[in-house]
Amino acid sequence: MLKRKNFQVELGDRFSKAGDRYGRVWEVVYVWVAVDGITHARLAVVGNQCDLRTVAAPVLADSQFWEPVARRA
Repeated sequence: MLKRKNFQVELGDRFSKAGDRYGRVWEVVYVWVAVDGITHARLAVVGNQCDLRTVAAPVLADSQFWEPVARRA
């Protein structure tokens, strides 16, 4: 079950996929609201902009699927 229905996502936010044994970090490169009113985010692997995924923003709030990663200063 989703924890936050109104989860906000911004360009540059970073996430790791839960259970990813390779430790890849995904960065939000594009955000839009689909015709159904749900915000979606396009994610790219940091260091490999060719590896892309599109997910509904509320899924990024669900720790069963994604974990936030702090940005490096």
